[in-house]
Amino acid sequence: MSAVNRMSFKERMARYVRHADLFGYPIQLRYKDDTNFKSLPGGLMSIVIFIAVLCYSILILYQTINLSVFSVTSSKLPFDSSND
Repeated sequence: MSAVNRMSFKERMARYVRHADLFGYPIQLRYKDDTNFKSLPGGLMSIVIFIAVLCYSILILYQTINLSVFSVTSSKLPFDSSND
């Protein structure tokens, strides 16, 4: 069996979340064959931010398609040439 198959679900999820870390701090040495140090909190924040941006984008797209926020109005203002 490979090392990945022997890992528990918790270890696999922690590894996945660390891999998703967008805030990894660049280091000069290599740590676990990577030049960025990625952490579990950084990975969690990256996933939360990605989900929030995705949800907001879907909301704006939904509102735009249904025209629930945007409306076109027309108004006419009288022109008074005596005040020029």
